[in-house]
Amino acid sequence: MILARIVGGVACIHWTAAGRRRVERVNGEHPNVARCRRAYELFGSRDADALRHLLAEDIVWNVPGRGKFAGPKRGHDEVFAFLQEVGWEQRETTIDIDLRDIVADDAHMVAIVHYHHERADAVFNQDGVEVFSLDRDGKITAFWAFVHDSAAFDEFFG
Repeated sequence: MILARIVGGVACIHWTAAGRRRVERVNGEHPNVARCRRAYELFGSRDADALRHLLAEDIVWNVPGRGKFAGPKRGHDEVFAFLQEVGWEQRETTIDIDLRDIVADDAHMVAIVHYHHERADAVFNQDGVEVFSLDRDGKITAFWAFVHDSAAFDEFFG
């Protein structure tokens, strides 16, 4: 099944064994769209305790690029240590992620975003896509960020 956004709702596209597609219109939005919005609200509020409850204990948080922070962060401790190190909880670094659109199903959330991060000596300003995998309880088990210009990402974050 593939989910696609259409005006006024969502369409589920099913492929038959014969390779033909059948489109079924679904009214409303998938519950994980609201879950995704909530995750971004918590991230924006910098509420680590509340955000922690959305993440599976064994989460793998994949950081893009080739800089010193690039690569997977495993588990709550590594994820929150990474966020602390990049200045997420401090006010001297502004980390803003504007949520533009969401596509979700039972196992994934995909967010179209715009990043605007600032600190005294640098600005990171560009579009990106963030992908989340979910377990059966709706906890985030994996995260990937895809940025337009990973060299600029590396330069901003070191």
